[in-house]
Amino acid sequence: RDGPGPAPPPFDGDPSSLEVTSKTKRRLKKGGSGKGPPGRAAAPDGLEGVYNRIWELGGGSDPDLFPSARDEDDAGDSTPRTPRAPLSKEEWAALGGLILGSVGAMQHKWEQQLLRADRRLDAIKAQVGTVSGRVERLCRPDWLEPKRAHLAQVAADIAARTEELAALQTKLQTMEGEARKHQADLEKLAQQEALAEEWDRRVRMASDEVEEMEDTKSRLEREISELEDMKQQRLDEAEADKARVRDAVAQLKAAKREAELEHVDLQDTVERRRRELEQYETRLSEWGRREELAISKQAELESREREAAKLEAQLRSREEWILQKEGELRAVGERRKLTPRGGGQSPRVTKEGLAPIDQELESRLVEAEEEEDMDSKRDELLGMLVM
Repeated sequence: RDGPGPAPPPFDGDPSSLEVTSKTKRRLKKGGSGKGPPGRAAAPDGLEGVYNRIWELGGGSDPDLFPSARDEDDAGDSTPRTPRAPLSKEEWAALGGLILGSVGAMQHKWEQQLLRADRRLDAIKAQVGTVSGRVERLCRPDWLEPKRAHLAQVAADIAARTEELAALQTKLQTMEGEARKHQADLEKLAQQEALAEEWDRRVRMASDEVEEMEDTKSRLEREISELEDMKQQRLDEAEADKARVRDAVAQLKAAKREAELEHVDLQDTVERRRRELEQYETRLSEWGRREELAISKQAELESREREAAKLEAQLRSREEWILQKEGELRAVGERRKLTPRGGGQSPRVTKEGLAPIDQELESRLVEAEEEEDMDSKRDELLGMLVM
């Protein structure tokens, strides 16, 4: 249809139940003979072309083909109208070819859309399988256990290094106390050397003791220097250990934060993919229902095409009968021209005799409009499937 409006009533098999709507009547009245309705000239292919072909072959405003349009024309227009001749066999064959070609094209288009939808569904299933495998590997408990064990080992190493550092500091404080004591002894020795001149005799008497004290002094000085070197070495090692521990702790904290962020991102990704999968399943179920509806509509179209073929055969037989009767009437007229007048009137074909043909043509027009509506609905379904 060109615009929104009420759908035509369903066809129940009785040609008398089909009636052209008022909107169609107005289009027929305005269109004129030999032209399509307004708004349809830009799309001559498919069912639009069939609709325009009906207008061209049958005459959209012919009152003999559309009695309801004739009533409206009689109400506001007094112009005499000439009845149009019925369609020939070639014209009906061309019309049938157009209808079959448009239906075949729409069926091919529908199959292509279904094939593309199946390919997209296979690709989505493959992506969902890949993401599910990765999520299963990351959700296994044996993936985080090595990380936790490594963190526990590093924490134990840090605690051991801290205890060792505390012990070294205690030992260093003890050595410093001993060094202060030895310094006091050295000061006493200096005082004794200052008094050596006065205590010459005592010094000579205590020379052995002085030598021993000097040996002790040298030994203590060596020990002090060694202790100072050891202290400096321990301090350097402690500073290096502190720096290494700080770096290791910073790296572990960064790795822990990164692992936590990756875990949160993976959880969000899994939840989002799950929601997308549910949406895809809902769309697939909707597509299945729409596909069943389209199949039923296609079966209905095929049945209507068979009925149209039957009507065409009936119309051809009636056209042959009419042609035969017209030949007989012409022969009778020729014979009566040779006879004197007053012998009777010649029979003629009336509009009442053509009423069944008019009804069938009107039913054909309504069926063409219904097929056009079916085509537009099928296009809408295909557009929704593509989205």
